[in-house]
Amino acid sequence: MKKLIYSLFCLFVTFATFAQADTTKYNEPSKQIEDSIFVVVDVLAEFPGGKEALFNFFADNINLPSIVVKDSLSGKSIMKFVIEIDGSFSNVAVIRRMEGCPECDAEVVRVMKMMPKWSPSKKNGKLVPSYFTAPFEFSYK
Repeated sequence: MKKLIYSLFCLFVTFATFAQADTTKYNEPSKQIEDSIFVVVDVLAEFPGGKEALFNFFADNINLPSIVVKDSLSGKSIMKFVIEIDGSFSNVAVIRRMEGCPECDAEVVRVMKMMPKWSPSKKNGKLVPSYFTAPFEFSYK
């Protein structure tokens, strides 16, 4: 069997520098703060068991697309998603596609949809939905 090495990096450090993503909703007087999706929060949402458990979850569940092996590809997909106040996911989107491997992008989305609920983010002591941006790197050597 060929020696297969791939890396998957789940680095949730690519946050933007603004307090909420949807300022139009926040600035409308009739809307509550709960209607906003936050990027900067007091307590970050967390995968059950932490970052190491998240890494292990992806390592156990991701199937390396055959094109990566066949063409010895390497690169990354960057995903953006929302963790809701109940810990579920919404708005999973690829914001940067891996060049030459649309199957890699689809595989990351597939595995993300399998994830268990997270502990949600908190802002000012209240549970709030929050955006996350994460790179996922694939390589074959």
